[in-house]
Amino acid sequence: MNTELNIQDLSVILIGALAVVFVARKFLKQFIEPEENPKCDKCPVSHKNLKIEK
Repeated sequence: MNTELNIQDLSVILIGALAVVFVARKFLKQFIEPEENPKCDKCPVSHKNLKIEK
């Protein structure tokens, strides 16, 4: 059984580890940082933001 790691094995491990870190940071960012301008359909709207043209 060949137990030595060649350059292809090391590169796959490195790219896989970087991908896991990238996805984990994106996932955790959703829970840590709130949205700056959340979009929703049922948000309460203040009357001063409403502009009704006649």
